Amino acid sequence: MSVAMLRCMAREPADDARAREVFRAWRARNQLTTAAAALGLSRRMIAYYDSGEREIPKTVRLACDGWETTRKRAA
Repeated sequence: MSVAMLRCMAREPADDARAREVFRAWRARNQLTTAAAALGLSRRMIAYYDSGEREIPKTVRLACDGWETTRKRAA
């Protein structure tokens, strides 16, 4: 999933299944077994997002976008 797609999704109402798919792809693309440290979230909250028990907020989706962009610039 591209950064542009994440930005677009941040502007639209959340589709929980699609948001989970994008979040999981982000974790896999960045080789993160857990995104908790990168996002400043608890491991439990990451598990909630993965399971669909909690909706992934737009702020978290934007944080994923920003985190990935920052890493790419540093590389």
